Amino acid sequence: MNYFPNDAITAAVIGNDTVTLPGEIEVYRLSLEGGRVSINVDQTLTLVGGLRVTDVSQAGMVGGEGLITGQGSVALSPGSGLSIQTADFLGDLDSGEWGDCTRTLIGVAGGITGTFDNVPVAGRYLGYGVLTTVEEPNDQPVSYTVDAVLVDLFQAAPGDTDGNRKVEGADILNILQAGLFGDGVTPEAVWGNGDFNADHKVSGEDILMLLQTGLFGDGTYEGVLCEAPVKSASVGMGWISQFEAVRHGKPPRHSRPQRAVDELMAGSSGWWLVDGG
Repeated sequence: MNYFPNDAITAAVIGNDTVTLPGEIEVYRLSLEGGRVSINVDQTLTLVGGLRVTDVSQAGMVGGEGLITGQGSVALSPGSGLSIQTADFLGDLDSGEWGDCTRTLIGVAGGITGTFDNVPVAGRYLGYGVLTTVEEPNDQPVSYTVDAVLVDLFQAAPGDTDGNRKVEGADILNILQAGLFGDGVTPEAVWGNGDFNADHKVSGEDILMLLQTGLFGDGTYEGVLCEAPVKSASVGMGWISQFEAVRHGKPPRHSRPQRAVDELMAGSSGWWLVDGG
Protein backbone atom coordinates (compact mmCIF):
# COMPACT_ATOMS: atom_id res chain seq x y z
CA MET A 1 0.00 0.00 0.00
CA ASN A 2 1.26 3.45 -0.90
CA TYR A 3 0.96 6.49 1.35
CA PHE A 4 1.07 10.24 0.94
CA PRO A 5 3.76 12.12 2.86
CA ASN A 6 2.55 13.65 6.12
CA ASP A 7 3.10 17.31 5.22
CA ALA A 8 1.75 19.61 2.54
CA ILE A 9 3.02 18.91 -0.97
CA THR A 10 3.14 21.01 -4.12
CA ALA A 11 2.07 18.33 -6.58
CA ALA A 12 1.23 14.65 -6.61
CA VAL A 13 0.82 12.36 -9.62
CA ILE A 14 -0.81 8.99 -9.03
CA GLY A 15 -0.77 6.39 -11.78
CA ASN A 16 -2.17 2.85 -11.55
CA ASP A 17 -2.03 2.71 -7.76
CA THR A 18 -4.32 3.30 -4.80
CA VAL A 19 -2.67 5.76 -2.44
CA THR A 20 -3.85 5.97 1.18
CA LEU A 21 -3.85 9.27 3.02
CA PRO A 22 -1.94 9.01 6.35
CA GLY A 23 -3.57 12.08 7.90
CA GLU A 24 -4.50 15.71 7.30
CA ILE A 25 -2.78 16.98 4.18
CA GLU A 26 -2.94 19.79 1.62
CA VAL A 27 -2.18 19.11 -2.02
CA TYR A 28 -1.75 22.03 -4.37
CA ARG A 29 -2.05 20.03 -7.58
CA LEU A 30 -3.30 16.45 -7.62
CA SER A 31 -3.16 14.50 -10.88
CA LEU A 32 -4.86 11.12 -11.10
CA GLU A 33 -3.43 9.29 -14.10
CA GLY A 34 -5.07 5.92 -13.64
CA GLY A 35 -4.69 5.87 -9.86
CA ARG A 36 -6.96 6.50 -6.88
CA VAL A 37 -6.80 8.06 -3.43
CA SER A 38 -8.26 6.49 -0.28
CA ILE A 39 -8.97 8.66 2.76
CA ASN A 40 -9.37 7.05 6.17
CA VAL A 41 -11.95 8.11 8.73
CA ASP A 42 -11.37 11.46 10.49
CA GLN A 43 -8.84 12.50 7.83
CA THR A 44 -9.18 15.34 5.32
CA LEU A 45 -7.63 15.90 1.92
CA THR A 46 -7.54 19.60 1.03
CA LEU A 47 -7.21 20.40 -2.66
CA VAL A 48 -5.72 23.88 -2.82
CA GLY A 49 -4.88 24.32 -6.49
CA GLY A 50 -6.97 21.72 -8.21
CA LEU A 51 -7.59 18.20 -9.44
CA ARG A 52 -6.65 16.72 -12.81
CA VAL A 53 -8.17 13.40 -13.95
CA THR A 54 -6.73 11.95 -17.15
CA ASP A 55 -9.17 9.07 -17.62
CA VAL A 56 -12.87 9.40 -16.81
CA SER A 57 -13.51 5.99 -18.41
CA GLN A 58 -12.13 4.16 -15.37
CA ALA A 59 -14.40 1.49 -13.91
CA GLY A 60 -13.94 2.95 -10.42
CA MET A 61 -16.04 5.96 -11.43
CA VAL A 62 -19.17 3.90 -12.10
CA GLY A 63 -21.67 3.21 -9.34
CA GLY A 64 -20.80 6.15 -7.09
CA GLU A 65 -17.48 4.98 -5.68
CA GLY A 66 -15.20 7.58 -7.21
CA LEU A 67 -11.47 8.04 -7.73
CA ILE A 68 -11.06 9.82 -4.41
CA THR A 69 -12.89 7.68 -1.91
CA GLY A 70 -12.97 6.41 1.66
CA GLN A 71 -14.37 7.29 5.07
CA GLY A 72 -12.63 10.67 5.34
CA SER A 73 -13.50 14.07 3.86
CA VAL A 74 -12.39 16.42 1.08
CA ALA A 75 -12.07 20.20 1.22
CA LEU A 76 -12.05 22.20 -2.02
CA SER A 77 -10.32 25.53 -1.49
CA PRO A 78 -11.41 28.78 -3.16
CA GLY A 79 -9.68 29.16 -6.51
CA SER A 80 -9.27 25.44 -7.06
CA GLY A 81 -9.97 23.99 -10.49
CA LEU A 82 -10.92 20.74 -12.16
CA SER A 83 -9.48 19.34 -15.41
CA ILE A 84 -10.72 16.08 -16.95
CA GLN A 85 -9.85 13.94 -19.98
CA THR A 86 -10.53 10.40 -21.09
CA ALA A 87 -8.18 7.66 -22.25
CA ASP A 88 -10.85 5.38 -23.67
CA PHE A 89 -14.48 5.15 -24.75
CA LEU A 90 -17.08 5.23 -22.00
CA GLY A 91 -18.87 2.16 -23.34
CA ASP A 92 -18.67 -0.67 -25.85
CA LEU A 93 -19.58 1.10 -29.08
CA ASP A 94 -19.91 -2.20 -30.95
CA SER A 95 -22.70 -3.10 -28.51
CA GLY A 96 -24.49 0.22 -28.92
CA GLU A 97 -23.33 1.74 -25.62
CA TRP A 98 -23.48 5.49 -26.18
CA GLY A 99 -25.39 8.41 -24.73
CA ASP A 100 -25.42 10.19 -21.39
CA CYS A 101 -23.80 8.99 -18.18
CA THR A 102 -22.78 10.31 -14.79
CA ARG A 103 -19.36 9.48 -13.38
CA THR A 104 -18.22 10.00 -9.78
CA LEU A 105 -14.97 11.88 -9.34
CA ILE A 106 -15.02 12.12 -5.54
CA GLY A 107 -17.11 10.01 -3.18
CA VAL A 108 -16.25 10.24 0.51
CA ALA A 109 -18.34 9.29 3.53
CA GLY A 110 -16.97 12.18 5.57
CA GLY A 111 -18.41 14.77 3.20
CA ILE A 112 -17.20 17.53 0.89
CA THR A 113 -16.81 21.22 1.66
CA GLY A 114 -16.42 23.91 -0.98
CA THR A 115 -16.63 23.68 -4.77
CA PHE A 116 -14.23 23.97 -7.70
CA ASP A 117 -14.10 27.54 -8.97
CA ASN A 118 -13.00 26.50 -12.46
CA VAL A 119 -14.64 23.51 -14.15
CA PRO A 120 -15.04 22.29 -17.76
CA VAL A 121 -17.82 24.03 -19.64
CA ALA A 122 -20.63 22.14 -21.33
CA GLY A 123 -19.57 20.65 -24.64
CA ARG A 124 -15.88 20.40 -23.76
CA TYR A 125 -14.34 17.64 -25.87
CA LEU A 126 -12.38 15.10 -23.80
CA GLY A 127 -11.31 12.64 -26.53
CA TYR A 128 -12.71 9.35 -27.87
CA GLY A 129 -16.02 10.97 -28.81
CA VAL A 130 -16.69 12.02 -25.21
CA LEU A 131 -17.93 15.47 -24.21
CA THR A 132 -19.14 17.16 -21.05
CA THR A 133 -22.86 17.77 -21.12
CA VAL A 134 -25.71 19.63 -19.45
CA GLU A 135 -28.23 16.92 -20.24
CA GLU A 136 -30.00 14.83 -17.61
CA PRO A 137 -29.74 13.99 -14.80
CA ASN A 138 -27.91 16.95 -13.22
CA ASP A 139 -28.28 19.64 -15.91
CA GLN A 140 -24.69 20.85 -15.49
CA PRO A 141 -21.29 19.33 -16.30
CA VAL A 142 -20.07 19.24 -12.69
CA SER A 143 -22.42 18.85 -9.72
CA TYR A 144 -22.09 18.30 -5.99
CA THR A 145 -23.79 16.39 -3.21
CA VAL A 146 -22.86 16.37 0.45
CA ASP A 147 -20.42 13.52 -0.15
CA ALA A 148 -19.68 13.44 -3.90
CA VAL A 149 -18.49 15.39 -6.91
CA LEU A 150 -20.13 14.18 -10.13
CA VAL A 151 -19.47 14.86 -13.79
CA ASP A 152 -22.05 14.40 -16.54
CA LEU A 153 -20.66 13.10 -19.82
CA PHE A 154 -21.89 12.20 -23.27
CA GLN A 155 -20.44 9.38 -25.38
CA ALA A 156 -21.17 10.11 -29.02
CA ALA A 157 -22.23 7.30 -31.34
CA PRO A 158 -19.94 6.29 -34.22
CA GLY A 159 -20.50 8.72 -37.06
CA ASP A 160 -21.41 11.67 -34.83
CA THR A 161 -18.18 13.54 -35.52
CA ASP A 162 -19.21 16.80 -33.85
CA GLY A 163 -21.12 15.42 -30.85
CA ASN A 164 -24.40 17.12 -31.75
CA ARG A 165 -26.40 13.90 -31.16
CA LYS A 166 -27.06 13.39 -34.86
CA VAL A 167 -25.46 11.26 -37.55
CA GLU A 168 -26.01 13.28 -40.68
CA GLY A 169 -24.57 14.74 -43.84
CA ALA A 170 -22.43 17.23 -41.96
CA ASP A 171 -20.56 14.34 -40.35
CA ILE A 172 -19.73 12.76 -43.70
CA LEU A 173 -18.61 16.17 -44.90
CA ASN A 174 -16.28 16.41 -41.89
CA ILE A 175 -14.73 13.07 -42.86
CA LEU A 176 -14.34 14.07 -46.50
CA GLN A 177 -12.86 17.48 -45.73
CA ALA A 178 -10.25 15.92 -43.43
CA GLY A 179 -8.99 13.93 -46.41
CA LEU A 180 -7.65 11.07 -44.32
CA PHE A 181 -9.82 8.22 -45.60
CA GLY A 182 -7.61 5.39 -46.85
CA ASP A 183 -4.34 7.12 -45.88
CA GLY A 184 -3.38 4.53 -43.27
CA VAL A 185 -2.12 5.25 -39.76
CA THR A 186 -1.65 8.93 -38.99
CA PRO A 187 -1.67 10.98 -35.76
CA GLU A 188 -4.17 13.31 -37.41
CA ALA A 189 -6.85 10.59 -37.41
CA VAL A 190 -9.15 11.41 -34.50
CA TRP A 191 -12.86 11.06 -33.76
CA GLY A 192 -13.82 14.32 -35.46
CA ASN A 193 -12.09 13.18 -38.67
CA GLY A 194 -13.79 9.78 -38.78
CA ASP A 195 -11.63 7.51 -36.60
CA PHE A 196 -14.36 5.86 -34.52
CA ASN A 197 -12.39 2.84 -33.26
CA ALA A 198 -9.24 4.69 -32.14
CA ASP A 199 -6.87 2.79 -34.43
CA HIS A 200 -5.36 6.08 -35.68
CA LYS A 201 -6.68 5.71 -39.20
CA VAL A 202 -9.88 6.46 -41.11
CA SER A 203 -10.90 3.38 -43.04
CA GLY A 204 -13.81 1.24 -44.16
CA GLU A 205 -14.08 -0.16 -40.63
CA ASP A 206 -15.05 3.28 -39.37
CA ILE A 207 -17.68 3.70 -42.08
CA LEU A 208 -19.12 0.30 -41.20
CA MET A 209 -19.35 1.38 -37.56
CA LEU A 210 -21.29 4.45 -38.66
CA LEU A 211 -23.69 2.39 -40.78
CA GLN A 212 -24.22 -0.27 -38.12
CA THR A 213 -25.65 2.28 -35.70
CA GLY A 214 -28.70 2.69 -37.93
CA LEU A 215 -28.79 6.35 -36.88
CA PHE A 216 -27.98 8.06 -40.16
CA GLY A 217 -30.57 10.67 -41.12
CA ASP A 218 -32.89 9.88 -38.20
CA GLY A 219 -32.39 13.14 -36.33
CA THR A 220 -31.44 13.35 -32.67
CA TYR A 221 -30.57 10.02 -31.08
CA GLU A 222 -30.64 9.08 -27.44
CA GLY A 223 -29.04 6.39 -25.34
CA VAL A 224 -27.92 5.57 -21.83
CA LEU A 225 -24.63 3.78 -21.35
CA CYS A 226 -24.82 0.11 -20.35
CA GLU A 227 -28.43 -0.08 -21.48
CA ALA A 228 -29.86 -1.18 -24.80
CA PRO A 229 -29.50 1.55 -27.45
CA VAL A 230 -32.57 3.26 -28.85
CA LYS A 231 -31.73 2.17 -32.38
CA SER A 232 -31.02 -1.45 -33.23
CA ALA A 233 -27.78 -2.13 -35.09
CA SER A 234 -29.73 -4.40 -37.42
CA VAL A 235 -31.31 -1.33 -39.04
CA GLY A 236 -28.05 -0.62 -40.83
CA MET A 237 -27.32 -4.12 -42.11
CA GLY A 238 -28.75 -3.43 -45.56
CA TRP A 239 -26.38 -0.49 -45.94
CA ILE A 240 -23.47 -2.72 -44.97
CA SER A 241 -24.28 -5.27 -47.65
CA GLN A 242 -24.43 -2.46 -50.20
CA PHE A 243 -21.11 -1.12 -48.93
CA GLU A 244 -19.56 -4.56 -49.47
CA ALA A 245 -21.12 -4.73 -52.95
CA VAL A 246 -19.43 -1.49 -53.95
CA ARG A 247 -16.09 -2.74 -52.64
CA HIS A 248 -16.40 -5.81 -54.89
CA GLY A 249 -17.41 -3.86 -58.00
CA LYS A 250 -21.09 -4.79 -58.05
CA PRO A 251 -23.61 -2.15 -59.16
CA PRO A 252 -25.29 -0.68 -56.06
CA ARG A 253 -28.92 0.08 -55.44
CA HIS A 254 -29.46 3.83 -55.25
CA SER A 255 -30.14 5.28 -51.83
CA ARG A 256 -28.95 8.29 -49.91
CA PRO A 257 -26.79 6.26 -47.48
CA GLN A 258 -25.37 4.23 -50.37
CA ARG A 259 -24.55 7.36 -52.35
CA ALA A 260 -22.63 8.57 -49.33
CA VAL A 261 -20.59 5.37 -49.24
CA ASP A 262 -20.07 5.39 -53.01
CA GLU A 263 -18.66 8.89 -53.05
CA LEU A 264 -16.63 8.43 -49.90
CA MET A 265 -14.95 5.37 -51.37
CA ALA A 266 -14.34 7.34 -54.57
CA GLY A 267 -12.89 10.28 -52.66
CA SER A 268 -15.53 12.70 -53.88
CA SER A 269 -16.36 15.90 -52.02
CA GLY A 270 -19.74 16.19 -53.70
CA TRP A 271 -21.46 14.29 -50.91
CA TRP A 272 -22.42 17.53 -49.22
CA LEU A 273 -25.26 17.79 -51.74
CA VAL A 274 -26.97 14.83 -50.06
CA ASP A 275 -29.42 15.84 -47.34
CA GLY A 276 -28.39 13.76 -44.34
CA GLY A 277 -31.32 14.82 -42.19
